[in-house]
Amino acid sequence: MDLLLRLSVPLLCLAAASTAPEELAADDECSGDGQCAFNALQLRGEKVAGEAESSEDSEWNAFKPLGGGWHKVAKYESATIQTLGKSFKSCQKTCLETADCRSFNHCPKINECRLMTGAYKGNEATKFSVHCQTWYRPAAYKAPEYRQCEKGTLPDADGNCVASTGPALMTFYQYSAQKKYDPDRVWENVDMASLGGVLFYLHNEVVDSKGEQLTADGKRTTKFQIDRIVRFKVTLHSTAALWKDFKSQFGQFIQFDYGQATFGMPDHVKKCNAIWEKYGYEVGCQAVPLGVSGYTGGYWTSWPGRCPSMPFSENSPQGGPKKTSTCIQEQPGGSCASPNGSPDCVWHIEPAGYVMLDDLMGEEAGSVLNSGGHLYDELTDSGTLGSSSFWSGKKDPKRCRQRENKLLKLFAERFPGYNASLPDPPCDFWR
Repeated sequence: MDLLLRLSVPLLCLAAASTAPEELAADDECSGDGQCAFNALQLRGEKVAGEAESSEDSEWNAFKPLGGGWHKVAKYESATIQTLGKSFKSCQKTCLETADCRSFNHCPKINECRLMTGAYKGNEATKFSVHCQTWYRPAAYKAPEYRQCEKGTLPDADGNCVASTGPALMTFYQYSAQKKYDPDRVWENVDMASLGGVLFYLHNEVVDSKGEQLTADGKRTTKFQIDRIVRFKVTLHSTAALWKDFKSQFGQFIQFDYGQATFGMPDHVKKCNAIWEKYGYEVGCQAVPLGVSGYTGGYWTSWPGRCPSMPFSENSPQGGPKKTSTCIQEQPGGSCASPNGSPDCVWHIEPAGYVMLDDLMGEEAGSVLNSGGHLYDELTDSGTLGSSSFWSGKKDPKRCRQRENKLLKLFAERFPGYNASLPDPPCDFWR
């Protein structure tokens, strides 16, 4: 009897090998995450690969299961193009015929086919799904590398750097170091940064030993307990008035504190209002200081929204009343759905995911800091007491570029529906 049982297991799995993937989930013998289901997929793949030799257009050869198994969907899913009720083969065929479709989730038991934009390599993180599996089209993978357009140029809609000859529409990414992420927050009256700008801030203030802080329960943490980098896909169209006077896409950088413009204090309200009245609600930029780090070309940006002259609350350190409905009506800000360069329709911000600081560094900040170490110490130009060397070489342009590219790579892997390689425009404002 034992011998019969031992022989029956491989026979069951061999029988499953002739079963299409969409039928595996309906098969009680191969419905879990067990070895039988995995073997069935492997055997089916071998059979298909052999068949594909005689037909380069084989549909079976076009997609592979993410994670190499069954019941695995992408942990960080991309944008959905369309959800249909189709068989596995029909789902593949529809994806091949649909523009921008690079992957799909197929759920046989609920007869669902979800076409998606995500382009995967095959080793991305997955999560368990009772009914579904992510399938992807293998493609040559090239890790994203940071690009910034040179002075006098700007990125066009195709990601090329072209001559800056007038007020133009630009789409690129901006970043912000945050303690947490609120998906319902309206992002306006804030300062953000380019890739180099946010890493400059993290390196000099957040992970530097001088910026470490203690929580209420006595635990050591990074400055303000910052634990992630939030990315935003932004669209900007500068105004004609700004271009006329400065020949630039960016304007004067304005510092925001608690939602209020504090540039030029104590006369900040008067000074900032004068800028916006003349040039519209421009997006300002300011280059990071020279000689402090190797984040060449990094800069910070300012995004004036509704009632930028007053703070979010009455408890702001600078004092003064909070934003009023009258102020919001009189000062609409520059945010709009489709920027066109008019004074109150200059920019648009769309959240585009975040990466945890621990994932970027490859170590847990809390473990290092509460074991007597530092993530970065300026005197040694490195981490100490068990910390990795991730932040070593603050003034080394090569090391800084490696950190920039790693952050880009993490965003590309976690959010494949976005093109992580969009080039940055240069900070071109002068006064």
